[in-house]
Amino acid sequence: MNKIVRKLTIMLILLLFAGLLIACGDSTPTSKPATPIPVTATAVSVTSAIPTTTAAIEVPTVTPTTVTTTTLATTTSSTTTLAPTRSTLLAYVENGNVYTLDTDTKEKKQLVDSTKLGASGDIALSAQGDMLATSLRGQNGAYSLYLSNLKDAPTKLIPEQLSAVSDTEPEFSPDGKFIIFTRILDSNKDGKYDFKDKHELWITELGSISPRKLADGQQGSWASDSKRIVFVTDGRIPTDYNYAIENAVRLINFEGKNEWEAINTKKFPSDWSQYGFPFQVFPEFINSPAFVDGGKQIAFTTLGHSGLLFSLNTTDGKDIKLWGTNYEGGFNRVLGAPGSSLMVVEGLPATGVMDLDIFDASKAQPKLDAITETKIGGVRAGFGATKPTWSPDGKKLAYIKTGTSSPATGAVRGTLVVVTLSGQNVASSVELGSGTYSSLVWAK
Repeated sequence: MNKIVRKLTIMLILLLFAGLLIACGDSTPTSKPATPIPVTATAVSVTSAIPTTTAAIEVPTVTPTTVTTTTLATTTSSTTTLAPTRSTLLAYVENGNVYTLDTDTKEKKQLVDSTKLGASGDIALSAQGDMLATSLRGQNGAYSLYLSNLKDAPTKLIPEQLSAVSDTEPEFSPDGKFIIFTRILDSNKDGKYDFKDKHELWITELGSISPRKLADGQQGSWASDSKRIVFVTDGRIPTDYNYAIENAVRLINFEGKNEWEAINTKKFPSDWSQYGFPFQVFPEFINSPAFVDGGKQIAFTTLGHSGLLFSLNTTDGKDIKLWGTNYEGGFNRVLGAPGSSLMVVEGLPATGVMDLDIFDASKAQPKLDAITETKIGGVRAGFGATKPTWSPDGKKLAYIKTGTSSPATGAVRGTLVVVTLSGQNVASSVELGSGTYSSLVWAK
């Protein structure tokens, strides 16, 4: 019995000793840790940063076609940019011909010869600065849209354009994939294309010859996301009126869906006395809608007893603000600056000397006698200013400097000027030539 106990004791001691050897053995894993999967970059440029107190770390990143090494900064940041490739490029119509001008190199190039293709009307440049759209007038008085890649002669956007229609007001989407335009139908069959006819908003994808109708309306303008479009509807034409009345601001997406009305001429608050406007407001026609303040608001002008400048909330059409008025005059177009809250509006004062007014749309409803604005041109300045266009970064503004007796619309004789802004104020300006201009646009 004692022998059996001794054997069991010895076996137990051996088992415990073997367990200790296993527990104290090599603990190194037999497999390597998983290698982190690098982020795949798309068409945008993505920069990440890792906070650290040591030197910058180099981490490999993968693009769709190549592998590169990016040095990460020592402070936390994350930016995504879609910068235009030709942010210095302007296009303009001079004596019916279309030219481009690089504001840095001063290189000028003619794209459309009016003696060969006909006089140009509205023009647009893609944000990438590689495509130009222009409306050219035919012998029947109707306009057709043409495209140019800035290297070859313009070609017709819609080869088989319907008869008795005129296509104008082209606008590239910021991503460069689509063009919207206004189609005017000779609905009263008088052989003219004007405010008395029906207007439709159309869209086409670049490379496609199959445009489609989006909505009834005109003056379409893109949001920076290339998904939403704001426009105005046609109005009613009273007897003996030379313009339409009673229209609305509407929004729609690029697929032609989710159309809704932000405001119409009958929904304006009439009493603005608490903001220093002594008269009641009776807008007759809403004109020139545009996204401003980074797409948070829509700004527009109105025609009627007094020219007015308004903005309202993009999401629900509320928080309407009155920015300015031209007694016995008016406003023409309003344009939002890309990447900032600034907006510029063409003023048509009763003096007849055109000016440009720059506002900060992000501010609360101002009192009209205390509005902070920057004015370019006007009777006090001794010159007129018209046809503004923002640079793609919203830091520069190009316009035509005119005399004090230039026409408010159409072609004007003047000097092409580019100003650089510091905040809301003009920091510097440069003159880039003189001529007779009827349209001016920046790549946007």
